[in-house]
Amino acid sequence: MAWSTIHDFHNATTRWNNSLHVEDAQMSVRFAMKSVRGLGLALVAVLLLSANSARASFSMFDLIAGTATGTETVNGVTYIGVGNGIIVGDKLFNGFSYTASGDMPAATGVNVLGIHDLAGNIGLRFQGGFNDSPFSAGPSDALIGYTVTVLDPRYLITDAHIFGNPTVPNLPGANTGIISVTETFSGQPNIMVIGAANTGTGLTSNLTDQTFFRTPVRSLTVQKDIFALAGNGFPQMSFVDQTFSQIVPEPSSLALTGFGLLLGGLGVYRRRGATK
Repeated sequence: MAWSTIHDFHNATTRWNNSLHVEDAQMSVRFAMKSVRGLGLALVAVLLLSANSARASFSMFDLIAGTATGTETVNGVTYIGVGNGIIVGDKLFNGFSYTASGDMPAATGVNVLGIHDLAGNIGLRFQGGFNDSPFSAGPSDALIGYTVTVLDPRYLITDAHIFGNPTVPNLPGANTGIISVTETFSGQPNIMVIGAANTGTGLTSNLTDQTFFRTPVRSLTVQKDIFALAGNGFPQMSFVDQTFSQIVPEPSSLALTGFGLLLGGLGVYRRRGATK
């Protein structure tokens, strides 16, 4: 299953939606669901203990309400809750929004943490019980929005990275479904997609993606759509990470930009002189 384009994702969703059906809620499946949820909680705990770079956890509810406060400095990087946003290193994340339907968690059930990836890029982790149950009608969806801004005037954002743990466990008689994360950026053509699907013949997944912006930017508005559709299985995800790379603009690039502006100004001046 290819996850590189939105077209593939929508085609896949249509095929699974037409082919999958919810089986009877047998006791064995209910027991399996409880086991999977317990395993998922244990996995989250292990991930949080091993993610030494993650600090300053705030709930999505607090960020939206403007009540996220607190400061901690670890390895020279300061994580600060500023009411309606988080400062992680030289980046401000604010303007958070969150809507959920179906079995997706409420804003109080989504934690937002500041992180570093292995390359040292700064970003956020969104942690929660993102899932869709075969015992509820229709798909489940969660939409996360926020803005990231580089506070250091020397730097611009060049690319974005996404990583998560979407899966549809292979359980006897309960193994079909789909879960995906589709990420877009306001004013940019870039798209990132990760996800997992199981049609009953085995799990197919893509856990990471990245995108490069044509022009480096100071600020980005991000939309993250988490979609899950259960067949007879339990599509689920406990976290999704987002980090951003940045560069110092080269002096030659800045000089060319200034030269271009100068030529444009001279052109306007000459046209005005010719008109007179």
